[in-house]
Amino acid sequence: MRILNELSEALNEKGNELEAIEVWKELAEEHPRNAEIIDKLGWALEEKGDDAAIGALKELAEKYPHNRQLLYNLSEAMRMKGEDDAAIETFKELSSKRPDNRTVLSMLSRALRSKGDDVATGALKELVERYPATGDREILDQFIEALASKGGDTAIEEMKILVEKHPHDRTIVYVLIRALRETEDESAIGVLKELADKSRDRSILDRVSEALRKKGDEVAIKVWKELAEKHPDDRIIRFRLSVALKNK
Repeated sequence: MRILNELSEALNEKGNELEAIEVWKELAEEHPRNAEIIDKLGWALEEKGDDAAIGALKELAEKYPHNRQLLYNLSEAMRMKGEDDAAIETFKELSSKRPDNRTVLSMLSRALRSKGDDVATGALKELVERYPATGDREILDQFIEALASKGGDTAIEEMKILVEKHPHDRTIVYVLIRALRETEDESAIGVLKELADKSRDRSILDRVSEALRKKGDEVAIKVWKELAEKHPDDRIIRFRLSVALKNK
């Protein structure tokens, strides 16, 4: 890796993008399984960023569909040229050939988020619905960012619907808690309380506790007191109440 980094620095110092691309292409042909070389080639092509470079990146994406860095280079090169529609179609095509490739799906979600209109946001929602239990935060994150641009309340309502449909998908619950933590809408406190009331999952309660604390110590104490009265034998809730009181 050190030798490759030194070669990369030397090529960058020369400032000749075409020469760098040719060097990495030759090395990639000689060492097609070397992921580091493929990564370097991807970066060089992204830096070039013209139609020919994007075409070469598409060919590489077909050949190395699991190389996240390479797909990211393709995504960024097309985004920088303002080719959101073309990027969406490119990653849709790759996804149709490899429907379970999470890396391709993540890049498709990035392209849809970059487009950002109602159609793209709807397509993002469909992706989340199709792959609710992948554990891949990026699709959800891109969906939430797209919704947030339309207003935080919209994001929360959409995530609540997803949690109702997929109550055992921790990733969806985590992202909902994050959205609730960031919004200033007072209704978020009630939703957080409801999540804490229904869940006995320690990791979810940890996140609820952090979100409540961000709303203020008094708010956190009030919620945990109410829950402790409702569930007097629940040790986890009593512990959360003691922590909230200690933090005050």
